[in-house]
Amino acid sequence: ALKMIILAAGYAEPGTVSSHWARGYLNFALEAGILERGEITDLDVSMSRILTAKVSARALGVTRQDAQQKFTDTNDDCVQALSEIGIIGGYPDGTFRPDQRITRQEFFKLLENFCYSAAFKPVLSVDANALSQFGDASALSSWAKESAQFCVTYSYVNGTKDASGSVVLDPTGTASRQEA
Repeated sequence: ALKMIILAAGYAEPGTVSSHWARGYLNFALEAGILERGEITDLDVSMSRILTAKVSARALGVTRQDAQQKFTDTNDDCVQALSEIGIIGGYPDGTFRPDQRITRQEFFKLLENFCYSAAFKPVLSVDANALSQFGDASALSSWAKESAQFCVTYSYVNGTKDASGSVVLDPTGTASRQEA
């Protein structure tokens, strides 16, 4: 069920799903209350950081624990709650940048943090060779490498195709809603 929740983070109204593989995840997430009808209508659009936080907070069932604002540019309850438990972070300048599109490597990190929050970290391990199939693995930021290994090991991430048709991680590209 956890994998279904994570994969359902990108969604649309029924009938607007652009890839057939997303339909089951969409329905599950709608029925579980993780998604709200009418929130998203285009799965090919990149996920914003705020939308990623809202869906993640609903999936975990977390709410804000204190009134302290952690970021200078948002006081959103979902962002604050996820920040308090270490699932999502901001930038060194104290901002969260809620409207900025989430990069794929940021999403890898969020997925890893999400899973560790929902399970016991010692039980989960990564395949050290998981990234060997991706020619652009060296483009990952150092802080995202273990997260990418984790996501590939547990098949949360299968890569995306580049212009030549090769499967890549595209760590600095954005994550579309259906990919998320």
